[in-house]
Amino acid sequence: MKQITYRGGLVTFRIPSQWAEEYEPEGGGTFFDSQDESVTLRLNVLTLQSPRDLKITDSRAPFEGSAAFVGGDIQSLPDFQSICVLPPQRTDEAGEPLDFHTWAVARVIPPRSVRVAMFNTTVAIRRAEPTAVEAILTMLLHEVRNCKIHDGPAEPAPPRPWWKRWHK
Repeated sequence: MKQITYRGGLVTFRIPSQWAEEYEPEGGGTFFDSQDESVTLRLNVLTLQSPRDLKITDSRAPFEGSAAFVGGDIQSLPDFQSICVLPPQRTDEAGEPLDFHTWAVARVIPPRSVRVAMFNTTVAIRRAEPTAVEAILTMLLHEVRNCKIHDGPAEPAPPRPWWKRWHK
């Protein structure tokens, strides 16, 4: 297993050592085995603002009552984090059946910020060997449960370059 230090430590977690890493210039990471592309893990991190003050123990708050997480299994994790495991969804893309697994991990950054790490796993059904995929999904969920979200203050958005301010 190798340690991933996503965006300078915003989130740390582990993936199999042979997996490749690809990063978007302004957010998002993709992780996969280049020898067997049947399973792909994607990570995006959102920093949300609450209309009310939150305590570090309120990590379940972004999941409870949110339409995006209806039907999810919400559980508390160590280190003041929580996870929402959504039921898998099957879809079809260009004639290829795909299963999507979504796992969201949240951490409150008092007084009003919440950082949510959205882990999405895509399984290409036709390319996947069911027993191997089940083992990979079990391992990935274990690693997601053990991820660490940085609890430092939420970074302010970088200032827009002056030429973008003048030309709206």
